[in-house]
Amino acid sequence: DELKAKEKKNSQNSVLDGVSKSLPALVAAYKLQEKAAKLGFDWDELDPVWAKVSEEMGEFKEAIAQKDKENMEKEAGDVLFSLINLLRWYKISGENALNRTNTKFRQRFLHVEACVNQSDRSWEDFSLAELDAFWEEAKVQEK
Repeated sequence: DELKAKEKKNSQNSVLDGVSKSLPALVAAYKLQEKAAKLGFDWDELDPVWAKVSEEMGEFKEAIAQKDKENMEKEAGDVLFSLINLLRWYKISGENALNRTNTKFRQRFLHVEACVNQSDRSWEDFSLAELDAFWEEAKVQEK
């Protein structure tokens, strides 16, 4: 046991090494931030967290304006990472939140599909406004 503990101590160079690289990205981001926060690498209050999200959105918009695909992806990652940090402050799992939204989207879209399929028209015959009206019907039915 002592030898194993010593090997583990020697093999772990960073507190972040304990976060598996095989985790889903949203979960990994949460855990990386959580570990860093335990060492004091975190804001003391919420306002700067919101400011960081806004800053990252601005940088993402700039990358889009420059049409730099690689930078757009990097900045999109920064936006997601900052949002996960914001969710962490509210003790919300990004993975759970996104799964709930995926389920909600799936249910609403199934309603839109059903409406289109019950008509004598093809998808291309519907305007976005008409499809959105079906979407709104689905939202009302949820309540």
